[in-house]
Amino acid sequence: MDWSSLFNGLSELVVVAIIFVFLCYLVFSINLKLLGTSRSSFALNEAISIYLFGTFAALAMVCKPMLLALHSNLTVRGADEGIFIFQLEFYKLLFILVVIAAILYSLLFSFCIFLYTKLTFSVNEINDIKNNNRRSAIVLCGLLIAVFYTSSFIFDMIFSNVFQNPVNDFIF
Repeated sequence: MDWSSLFNGLSELVVVAIIFVFLCYLVFSINLKLLGTSRSSFALNEAISIYLFGTFAALAMVCKPMLLALHSNLTVRGADEGIFIFQLEFYKLLFILVVIAAILYSLLFSFCIFLYTKLTFSVNEINDIKNNNRRSAIVLCGLLIAVFYTSSFIFDMIFSNVFQNPVNDFIF
């Protein structure tokens, strides 16, 4: 049995899980600042909970193709190069992908907020959610999930093109 491939897979998973948890915490903190609330009001307000579910689902839809592209690129290299997480190349590729994912997430999230304001004719959509308007939260959550799921196929193309370019200089 090839133990290095098993160790590579598990160690990749641990590093990526830590980064994903950090990204979720970052998105959670940014949204709480955006809503102007604290962690205690998060537990009381169902609309904020629904809204944050949509943001976390959207983040997962951006990260899934990123992680698949990273894993497929590392498995192509094979187990001959040793343990991946101890190599600088792994972190370089992961950093490039996280930056691209953050840019894509920011752009699409802004687009969803803009589209939401045009669909509902509401100027203060964040205040509606802050004031426990569940209808607004459900509409925005559904819009986030729909737009990010539809765009996930484009994310697959973007993240796979990062590795096809030999110098890893992917410009939008």
